[in-house]
Amino acid sequence: MAIKAHITDVEALERISIDALRAYMSRHDWTLQQNWLGRVLVWTKDTDGQTRQILTPLHRHTGSYATRVVEAISELAEAEGRSQLDVYDDLLTLTEGTDGEQKPDTAAVPQERQAR
Repeated sequence: MAIKAHITDVEALERISIDALRAYMSRHDWTLQQNWLGRVLVWTKDTDGQTRQILTPLHRHTGSYATRVVEAISELAEAEGRSQLDVYDDLLTLTEGTDGEQKPDTAAVPQERQAR
């Protein structure tokens, strides 16, 4: 049984790197759909007969970074039937293996799918 805890610590959320988010999404079979307005990446996955969508931040330098991270963690936990703490721990482990500051390669998104 997963613990129903909600992460609200902004400093803890800001520790999660963009690279860790991307790696986690890719490893868990989420498909990168587009770069939306140079602000967020849009990921989708078909689960339980429905298409889920999750937005992850493209840059750390936005005022909404922690908000986007907690939204992604919450949606991932729900989609995977796991706790937010478990997802956070996985992301933190991935973060510790990256420098946390690399800009995602938007070339991985087909040009016609990059929103302007």
